Amino acid sequence: MVFVDENLCIGCALCVPFCKRGAIEVFGTARIDKEKCSNCLACIDYCVNGAIKKEEKKL
Repeated sequence: MVFVDENLCIGCALCVPFCKRGAIEVFGTARIDKEKCSNCLACIDYCVNGAIKKEEKKL
């Protein structure tokens, strides 16, 4: 899954149109609806500030 680092997100909303499932909304900073997210990772590529990241799996 992906998450938004709120310390890096500038709220530009450039990631929103690239989410095919409509899982991203911006209210000051981006928020990802984990139930809608398909984990395609497209939003990571379009985040200009590197604020959207893939969660590391814990062993």
